[in-house]
Amino acid sequence: MRRKVELEYKRSLSRTNEEYKNEMNRLLKAERDKSSKCEKRLSQVQQELDRYKESITQLRSENSSYMQGELKQKLELDKLSAMFDQLKCSEELLREKWENSTKRSNI
Repeated sequence: MRRKVELEYKRSLSRTNEEYKNEMNRLLKAERDKSSKCEKRLSQVQQELDRYKESITQLRSENSSYMQGELKQKLELDKLSAMFDQLKCSEELLREKWENSTKRSNI
């Protein structure tokens, strides 16, 4: 009888041990699958981040080119404005001289 109880106990332990192993293998597989999914998602996010970084770099480059163009236009406009002011002053001086010369000739 004792031998029978021992055999049953060993079978029970063996079955429990086997169930435990199966449960642990199932949990390990689930963790691996979860980890694999996380790694895939991480890779996707990294690729998106790289694309965003590339877009930002491109936009900064375009903005820099645009700002340089704007600066060139502003400098050209300032230069033209200064030339216009000089011409306006020259015109006023010529008008004054002409008026003075016509006054002298009228006198």
